[in-house]
Amino acid sequence: MSNVNETYYVNVWVKQTHPNALVYHRMRVGRGSSYTGVERYYPDKIFIEDGVVYVLEAKIKPVSSAIGQLLLYNKLFPDTPEFFFAKDFPRKMIMLTALNNDIIEGMAKDHNIEYIVWRPAFIEEELAKRTGMTGRD
Repeated sequence: MSNVNETYYVNVWVKQTHPNALVYHRMRVGRGSSYTGVERYYPDKIFIEDGVVYVLEAKIKPVSSAIGQLLLYNKLFPDTPEFFFAKDFPRKMIMLTALNNDIIEGMAKDHNIEYIVWRPAFIEEELAKRTGMTGRD
């Protein structure tokens, strides 16, 4: 499969690993647009399962900036009008990636972010294009 992007990658992972979750696709976090100077931020996925909110950011090739994105989304979540009902639910942050990176994984753990390496067969061609590698991390 060519031209696999993070959206497809995340959708397949969530469907396979959390099939009963309440899933929100491309939901903005933070205050509504009625506030002056407010920017909008979109995590790759938010899902709720068993009373826990999961905020997920995926990078097929891991980058440290995903950690900052997750920290920002997590901070803005309670101020999101659409999620008022869940603002006090426990939250977990997940960084989903197809490649292991010990340094970025360590940084994620330092910030209580679960670092998940998931490398399905359909991702190999995309990894080869992005990294010039096949069959190795």
